[in-house]
Amino acid sequence: MTRLTSRFFPIKRAQDEMMVTLSSPGEDEIGLSCLGAGSIYQASMFPSRTQEKVAYLDLLDLPPAKLDRWKRVFLRYLRELDYRHGKPLVLKSPPHTARVKTLVSMFPEAKFVNIVRDPRVVFSSTLKMWNNLTRMLSLELIGDWNVEDPLIENYRKMHERLREARPLVPAGHFSDVRFEDLVRDPIGEMERIYRELELGGFDEVRPAIEAYFARNREVRGGRYELTPDQKLKVDRGLAEVIEETGYAARG
Repeated sequence: MTRLTSRFFPIKRAQDEMMVTLSSPGEDEIGLSCLGAGSIYQASMFPSRTQEKVAYLDLLDLPPAKLDRWKRVFLRYLRELDYRHGKPLVLKSPPHTARVKTLVSMFPEAKFVNIVRDPRVVFSSTLKMWNNLTRMLSLELIGDWNVEDPLIENYRKMHERLREARPLVPAGHFSDVRFEDLVRDPIGEMERIYRELELGGFDEVRPAIEAYFARNREVRGGRYELTPDQKLKVDRGLAEVIEETGYAARG
């Protein structure tokens, strides 16, 4: 498949100007979806079934049979990755923010890194991503599909589920990092995360991390802007999230 599809790469990500190739890290949510597990991302192909797919965001309201299937597919996926690579897995997928309760029950020794960013910027980035994905992937005529209100509701739900799950995570298994701090001092923040999660071996991986950031020093994310009406809607709908994450004064 790589030889057949490599000529279409690199491409820009759906949400910004960053270029990706077939060897770029990807969200495990995409792999799960391809393996048949339910995913909120499938709403980009079937917008009329958005409400059904939203249940896969936090998994808490899924019928037992569907939840068991999701867990089986997830475990199969991780075992295949483990067999292929033979080293600890680092997963990155925004929907996992709402699934910490389930993930802790499945993997009691798992450790979590929560990257926090201004909710207004996250909303704008996610809105751009969903509009682009739906335009590219939708198998339905979507017409005037309202995606803004569901995005705000799902963002609020993710934040609430994370807040509820934090007490369930063992001490020393959770680390918060602000996006702006990571951009400003990536090496220092990575070292802090390694220390807080007691991962060890940072001195060994530091040269590789420094080399990565040196190669990508000029890479910048996309420009995200909201209309006055969108900003007002986000400020009202996510007021509690904005306050708790410390971005209220940034306007």
